[in-house]
Amino acid sequence: MNFYEFNQIYYRTDKQDRKNNPVELISRYHIPSIDCKVCGVWASSDRIRKEFDDKILQQFAKTKFLSVADWQEQLPSWSELLQISEKMISPGSVLGMPSVKLYSTMVNDVMHPPLGGIVVTSRVVKILRDVKATSVEFIPLKMKGDSEPDPIGLTL
Repeated sequence: MNFYEFNQIYYRTDKQDRKNNPVELISRYHIPSIDCKVCGVWASSDRIRKEFDDKILQQFAKTKFLSVADWQEQLPSWSELLQISEKMISPGSVLGMPSVKLYSTMVNDVMHPPLGGIVVTSRVVKILRDVKATSVEFIPLKMKGDSEPDPIGLTL
């Protein structure tokens, strides 16, 4: 058995990168980050991929940073509101299912949006499902502004 690293291409310029990865993952809501007097502003890159009622998520639209004490004080109420374990919540966690915004109709089969993640076309999803690839999950993405999922998947 041979193994390979699955990696993104590194482009010489940002312009080349944007041309080959004309995609942005949109996540509107986040758990507030921490503003620590000792270490400064801090946030994780964690994601909580679960369908939440938009009215619940809107409560996370205003507050961006909290002190460590205030953050810890809010944690139990966030856990109850989101109906998830406190252990799943970390500062800056992205909440909800992402949507995608495309900046071109010409897309590659595998794209790397800014700030992480991998967006693939339905063609890649079919190939990986056909060969019964393991340890990969595809999350259907909605096009920004559309109500139906687009045939693009996100691998995490």
